[in-house]
Amino acid sequence: MGVPIIFLIIAPLAGIIALQLTPPFSNAAVVLSLVFSACGLGLLYKYLLRPLRTLTTAVSRTGCTDIPAIGASCDIVRALEDSLRAHEVALQHDASEAQDARKKLLHEIQELRENRAVTLQAQQAALEVLRKAQTQLIGLATSVADQGHSSSRQMHDPQLFIKLAAELHRSECALLHAGQFWGNAVQADNPESALPEVFLWKDCYNTSIPVIDGQHKLLVSYINKLHRGMQNGCDKNLLLEILDELTGYAFTHFATEEMYFTRSTYPLADKHLEEHQQFRKTVTQLRDAVLDGKAFIDIALLEYLKTWLVEHIQRMDAGIAPYVTRAEICCK
Repeated sequence: MGVPIIFLIIAPLAGIIALQLTPPFSNAAVVLSLVFSACGLGLLYKYLLRPLRTLTTAVSRTGCTDIPAIGASCDIVRALEDSLRAHEVALQHDASEAQDARKKLLHEIQELRENRAVTLQAQQAALEVLRKAQTQLIGLATSVADQGHSSSRQMHDPQLFIKLAAELHRSECALLHAGQFWGNAVQADNPESALPEVFLWKDCYNTSIPVIDGQHKLLVSYINKLHRGMQNGCDKNLLLEILDELTGYAFTHFATEEMYFTRSTYPLADKHLEEHQQFRKTVTQLRDAVLDGKAFIDIALLEYLKTWLVEHIQRMDAGIAPYVTRAEICCK
């Protein structure tokens, strides 16, 4: 880049010298001045004007995605090229970050929609139980008032009240589990959280369905809670209460999965439902055995729950995702 400037400086100097000389030396100086001017302008066009023209043409073209290479001899244009390339890289980086943020936001929106659907389902089930209980209580009160003392004694069947209380308790648990799924179950200041967890969540357990993965993580936390209770030497009644919470939430989770079956073309729905029913039956029998003193809440039971959950997630639940995704796309 310095050579054209030197030639353009020498050219007028040669012209000035030509004015001071007499022919034929003055003629030679004029020719030399013209030669230096032509060379300087030619080199200036080659190394500056032509690359700059090529660059501006390429950049101004609609849909330009590539900046043409510029010779290293043109320092000014080369610096401009480097600046443009750096700006292009920065724009690509910002676009990539924006795309990642968009995907994350869409994922969170989908998770919120699924969480809302599960919560609404739990609330609907609880409302149905409450309406049924209200009807039974109204019928009981009416019978007691209208039929007299003998009928009143007949209507005070203990089993009716036990059944009614059980239905209300089940509704309470369903609403509690729905609230826990929204993030109220885990408390960072709980001293029990300092104990090592026997069941750690792994990425291979993910099913790509946010609401299902969230419920699986909560089931894992219940298993860890049961383990902490055993480690802390909790009595049988407290361990039974934790086990009831775990199994109760497992049944709520099964209802969520079964809701997805009905919204998709999942071909293994019958087999999946059969496994759910078998688990319900097994844990109910285990609980009865613990109450009768024929079994204990120990490491063997904990290992059974952990193994069953892991195998069920990887063998059955992981297969739901493609059908659920396809159903969501069709709905859109």
